[in-house]
Amino acid sequence: MGDFVYSPFRSVIFLAIVTGAFFQAIFVILKWIRDKSEQKLSRFAVVSRFAVGILVVYLINIFV
Repeated sequence: MGDFVYSPFRSVIFLAIVTGAFFQAIFVILKWIRDKSEQKLSRFAVVSRFAVGILVVYLINIFV
């Protein structure tokens, strides 16, 4: 929604809200993985899958 607002102030507010929600979702997912997984969070497989997921979200954001 921040991209479609003509006011720079409103655009910054909406983009800040979206960014905050994005990082909160990352935090919750990492906490859930840590609690549910018997593996350590630092294992390469877990970290690489998480990084690929973030990359996919970023690429979708660029193309949409």
